[in-house]
Amino acid sequence: MQRQTVSCLVIVLLTIFTTTAFSQTAVLQGTVTDEETGERLFGANIVLLSTETGIQISGTSTNQRGEFELKELVPGTYNIRVSFIGYVAKTLPDITFSAGEAKLLPILLTPGFIEAEQVVVTASRRQEKVLDAPASVSVVETSQIEERTAMTPADHLIGLAAVDVIKSGLNQSNVVVRGFNNAFSGALLSLVDNRIARVPSLRFNAYNFIPTANEDIDRIEIVRGPGSALYGPNSANGVFHMITKSPFGSEGTTFGVSGGERSVLLGSLRHAGSYNNKIGYKISANYARGNDFKYTDPVEEQNRAAAKLADPSTKIGLRNYDMEKTAVEGRLDFRVRDDMTVIANAGFNRSSGIELTTLGAAQGVDWTSTYVQGRLLYKKLFMQAYMNQSNAGDTYLLRDGKAIVDESKLLVYQLQHSTALGDRQNFTYGFDAIWTRPETKGTINGRNEDNDDINEYGVYFQSETNLNEQFKLVAAGRYDNHNWLDDPVFSPRAGLVFKLKPEHNFRITFNSAFSTPSSYNLFLDMIVPTPSLTNTP
Repeated sequence: MQRQTVSCLVIVLLTIFTTTAFSQTAVLQGTVTDEETGERLFGANIVLLSTETGIQISGTSTNQRGEFELKELVPGTYNIRVSFIGYVAKTLPDITFSAGEAKLLPILLTPGFIEAEQVVVTASRRQEKVLDAPASVSVVETSQIEERTAMTPADHLIGLAAVDVIKSGLNQSNVVVRGFNNAFSGALLSLVDNRIARVPSLRFNAYNFIPTANEDIDRIEIVRGPGSALYGPNSANGVFHMITKSPFGSEGTTFGVSGGERSVLLGSLRHAGSYNNKIGYKISANYARGNDFKYTDPVEEQNRAAAKLADPSTKIGLRNYDMEKTAVEGRLDFRVRDDMTVIANAGFNRSSGIELTTLGAAQGVDWTSTYVQGRLLYKKLFMQAYMNQSNAGDTYLLRDGKAIVDESKLLVYQLQHSTALGDRQNFTYGFDAIWTRPETKGTINGRNEDNDDINEYGVYFQSETNLNEQFKLVAAGRYDNHNWLDDPVFSPRAGLVFKLKPEHNFRITFNSAFSTPSSYNLFLDMIVPTPSLTNTP
């Protein structure tokens, strides 16, 4: 009798506990329908996003009846993004869930390819609509990325307003925004999931070194104009930010193969999965090869002819037009708590091909780039640390045959937090530490090799005030210190956004930005041969 009583009591307690736990969460159910025909859409994507960071919280897709369901949602306010190929994506902002609530949400999508309510995080380092951003922003959405076969992420920027993309090879590109283009360019700050993606010490944007597969790109955001007030130095011309897909809501396997002229062959594979909506993982790999465009550099030919008399095996002018790239990337998401997520990811890329530099062309041979990154998201707090490492392999300059040794590292630590005071006021503030550690074995920095470390520190603060339904005032400032500059630098930013209509905004902005000298500018110590002049009087 006692045993039966205890068993009944345990069952009652478990029932009460389960009911209580369930009542603390919310459920979202709904349908996705074609607005014009009334047809239910099978396979539409529904993503729940944090209103502060834009990070994906949960996701699912509609079944054959066009229905969807998201369970065990933490009470709070979210943005809901709905997308389907061939339809205008829709974002439903500020949808609030209370404990135990079961919300029914019928959603209508309009056929078309133009993104209407795009949401970005790059302009203000937090989530906001494109029209509300205090900067000129362009977004390349998932549907546009899926429609284009690209050798590198830079190919997706071709045709964007104020973006100049110059192809210098099959998979080499130089990209600038509102500025003059040049070889070995690093004027545009390039980010991938908040990580600086440039070559560490040389600080140039090698988009063919980014290991991300095309199938893993969620969107690309381009901020036109100075970004130093939030992102610090070397973002005076703008910011390129590529955001990859979360493993949550993008489960499954994608495989792609394509080819074309010049013996081009591209292959990619992506797989993502999740367990119990707590652990998510993804892994991707991609491969590219082809035969690059041929060019004869008269300086190389002249130097090679002279060098072959003494050394028939000289590397001077020894061009290999075969381009090859192999890359792999992985990521693990762990939801420690309902309001806390830890993300760890790493990537590796090996590339061979001809790359233009300010000292003439270089023959890249097995140049590798790797990174490891860790992120923590807790409510409105964002922390991350990462390391980028470069190894130039057997790369050499074609004009003089000298080896390029680059085993440099970039180490970064960042902290950001935001606070809202009611519905009208929002503050964003943070701290950055960037340490550049060149290692060239004397081939680039020469006599400066033992004294070339760069340490940069910065703090920033931004205030956004909604004066009324039509006017928003933005003010920001950043203070940066560089160990090789005599004085710290202050970067102010101010802007007024006037919303004439929901789809029409006017912006008046002021920015002051700066660029610091790279290790290449500070420590370059190389002897560059001058071509001899023939047939001169």
